[in-house]
Amino acid sequence: MKASLVIRGGPLVPDLKKGNAAGVNEYVFEADDPALRTPDATGRTHPDGTPMSTGEVLFAAMRSRPEKYRLRVMRDVGWPSSGKTAEAVAKALSDDITFYGGGAVGRPTLNQLAAMYDGEVPHDPVFHEAVIREFFRLRPGRSLVWTLEGLQGGWISHELIAMINNDPRLTIAPQCYYGDMTPIYIQYVLEDLATRGIRREKIQPFIRPDRADAGWYGIIYDHIKL
Repeated sequence: MKASLVIRGGPLVPDLKKGNAAGVNEYVFEADDPALRTPDATGRTHPDGTPMSTGEVLFAAMRSRPEKYRLRVMRDVGWPSSGKTAEAVAKALSDDITFYGGGAVGRPTLNQLAAMYDGEVPHDPVFHEAVIREFFRLRPGRSLVWTLEGLQGGWISHELIAMINNDPRLTIAPQCYYGDMTPIYIQYVLEDLATRGIRREKIQPFIRPDRADAGWYGIIYDHIKL
């Protein structure tokens, strides 16, 4: 994948020209960004009369462009709106897909909209396995990227490793930087998970924009700094 994360506080519409120049073909948005969750300013509504959100309208416009960008919504396990239990986090992420026009649970897919689970804590493989399994129970047709801090391979269980390796819908995206954005050598981060037993093709590095060299792949954090 060649994706870029759009974080709150910047322009509502990402700089697509800059993204195209870098080869970006997928955009990830924070699901609880207030600017995306507000009702559409032009008053557009669903067939049942409920208002469309600004994000839903934006996503529809991006899908209709010639580039046909793929879209993904990200939810952080630490957000208050995510809840406390694994089931609550999975449901919140599923609800995000409904809210942004992907389609309701158990109904035919309306629009392409994938998910990203920002599950950096707790360092408890049972919790994260439960989130992922519940999400796929609710959304069997959607792909999911699980992002976590870099160099965390030691606590990832054999059960999680098997799930990552064997489920084509699931990818892991280790962050190749520390919390203060000090970069970590990308190959070092990838090797940490590969040594643990995760297949290399299942690992997508989360990288700083200044590490998006020729031939890069993964997810850029964040798009405004590209």
